[in-house]
Amino acid sequence: MRSRGHVVLVTVLVMLSGVGNASAAETARITFEGYGRAHWGATTARIERVLHVTVDCSRGAVPGVCLCPDIRPRLPATLAFSRDRLATVFTTDAAVRTPRGIQVGSTRRDVRSAYPRARLVVNGGLTSGLSTFLVARHRGRALVFVLDGQRVRSIMAFADGSEQSIQSEICA
Repeated sequence: MRSRGHVVLVTVLVMLSGVGNASAAETARITFEGYGRAHWGATTARIERVLHVTVDCSRGAVPGVCLCPDIRPRLPATLAFSRDRLATVFTTDAAVRTPRGIQVGSTRRDVRSAYPRARLVVNGGLTSGLSTFLVARHRGRALVFVLDGQRVRSIMAFADGSEQSIQSEICA
């Protein structure tokens, strides 16, 4: 009887530990809608509530402007704001995935399979220089998969999926 009780306790502990991981997995999603539960247009106050973080706009890319703020605890993605609203998400962390399973390290073929309408841009101008990337668009928004040869090196999501927004590549 004692051993059976131990198995039940271990099973409950394993189930409980999975609950926390599901929440973290939900947060580490980069989508056409934003990052996890933080959707486009969310204010810094909303981001703090839904992601359980502190956003410090005084120590970002442009101090005093909430462009690429310091966020604690650190997220596996960088959030950028325009007029104090979430506008861009950028990641180089393989822990962050799209809803279709694409992450840093995925192959160009993986992206093409998951996003068959993604457009290939070769030597496209980004702020950081010329790059090759795949752009998937949905309802005016964009997911950009920057490639290093045949592999995804970074993923960016844009609330405004226009060419101009993509080429500005803030926080990258």
